Amino acid sequence: MGQQRKLPMTVIARFRFDPEQADAFCWVDGTSVVELQFDDVYEVINYCEAYESAILDVTAIVNGQVINLREMPEWDEEELHA
Repeated sequence: MGQQRKLPMTVIARFRFDPEQADAFCWVDGTSVVELQFDDVYEVINYCEAYESAILDVTAIVNGQVINLREMPEWDEEELHA
């Protein structure tokens, strides 16, 4: 059998940032919400980890399902790659 090809899984994520830090992330003054597109869920996770102190809430569309990432349980790196 040949190597399995991984299909791209675009993820749209909407972030709500702490109003005191939102100017660093949002394009419109006075807003605290920004929507970004990622190539996969791992990029979203990395973004969340990098800016965790500024993010208040994250909602993402993954495979057509809307997921609130703040409600997701904690997981470790081994579980992600299982």
